[in-house]
Amino acid sequence: MVSCQKTPPHPGEALTMTYCSTCHLPPEPTLLTRAVWHDIVLPEMGARLGMQTTFEELDKKREMQYTGLIPNAPTLNEASWFAIKSYFDQHAPDTLIVQKDYTIHQGKGALFDIISLPTSKEARSASLVQFDTIDNVLWYGSGENEHLYRYQYETQLLDSIFVDGAPSKMLQLDDKHLLLCMGLIHPNDQRQGALFELSTQPFGKQSKVLTDLRRPVDILPIEHNHGYDFIVNEFGYHLGAFTLYQKTDTSYQEMILDQLPGAIKSYFLDLNQDQIKDIVVLMAQGDEGIFYYQGKMDGTFESRRPVLRFPPSYGSTFFTMTDVDKDGLQDIIYVNGDNGDYKPLMKPYHGVHIFYGQDASGMSYEEKAFYQINGAFKVIAEDFDQDNDLDFAVISYFPDIVETPEEGFLYFLQDDGAFLAYSLEISTEGPWLVMDGADYDQDGDIDLVIGSSSTMSNRSNTHGVVILKNKTQ
Repeated sequence: MVSCQKTPPHPGEALTMTYCSTCHLPPEPTLLTRAVWHDIVLPEMGARLGMQTTFEELDKKREMQYTGLIPNAPTLNEASWFAIKSYFDQHAPDTLIVQKDYTIHQGKGALFDIISLPTSKEARSASLVQFDTIDNVLWYGSGENEHLYRYQYETQLLDSIFVDGAPSKMLQLDDKHLLLCMGLIHPNDQRQGALFELSTQPFGKQSKVLTDLRRPVDILPIEHNHGYDFIVNEFGYHLGAFTLYQKTDTSYQEMILDQLPGAIKSYFLDLNQDQIKDIVVLMAQGDEGIFYYQGKMDGTFESRRPVLRFPPSYGSTFFTMTDVDKDGLQDIIYVNGDNGDYKPLMKPYHGVHIFYGQDASGMSYEEKAFYQINGAFKVIAEDFDQDNDLDFAVISYFPDIVETPEEGFLYFLQDDGAFLAYSLEISTEGPWLVMDGADYDQDGDIDLVIGSSSTMSNRSNTHGVVILKNKTQ
């Protein structure tokens, strides 16, 4: 007789659930190749668990010792650690199969005029592109030469300044211009980031508003009677923080919402519709996910709760909240595609995920659409073709330059609830790291600007900055 008994689970599976869940969502072995697990991910996992059973684990422990994240003694015995490693080795695939279930239509460039911004070769490493529709200028920050450039519509360079750090966000609050700089753009834990107040006449740095920030990539102002508080996404590297800076009479008081790296994008809105605004943030290092801090009447916030969680291999890069299907509920468009921790590996789960809100609590979502895009980095959701439904545009920093290089920039137009994908001739000319959208020329439709960078990519040639002028109106 042939036995019908099920194969007993690998002992490493339960151990993975036990030990990995203390820091993040336990990963499935099938998310990465066997070689990536063995050579890169497991040695770092071992170091974080205090293990030193291989030279690679020992090297990682030494590399990360300064962080204070490495335990003084192993948190599990060697037999358990070997079981975990065996579990991943036996169940991980040799390769990942990547395929798209949609068609990319070529050359429908009639929607956008392509205007290349004149930038010097040494400045072609964009860390910031941003439309300023108040002053009718375009801000461009270079992460390599640490300059901020101010362009007049559409291509005239007005002036530039050295800002001692990679620019990451411009704010215009009342009559003030503020610039967020992350310090070094490369992965690091140094406290070199700062928020500056700029003078525009003459153009230059005036004073520091916030200092000692760990690689801040985004900032969100909160207006109140006494001025502005700031929510700062200190992405960092191994270390970082998600921080609220509250204005006092003389300075700002720091309130750490989470002492974790990876905060990349946040919103201040009334998620649960109780008439009190809340904070929602995307975390992208280790414990990846979208998290929610419920606001309270006294102006403080409850501890974070997960809205959506993702495995640590997902490479979260951006999200936006909008009502995609016009049912009155907030939906989430989530993007993942970070591939910078090791040699880029094309992953079938990288791309744009659309989660539809299920009720007014703001805590229940169902993924109903997914568009695979290797290395997807940012999305902007707007009605680009002015037909009264939502479209979206996506940039990729790690596209598959061999099989599908056109996925470097795509825009998706909605038609009867389905999204049709289009590329442009500049789609292959990135790698595109940053993007912004606004009605820059004030003709009633949304224009885009995209910026390329070779700073964290293996591609040496970049196109610089491109304005995509919408021709719908």
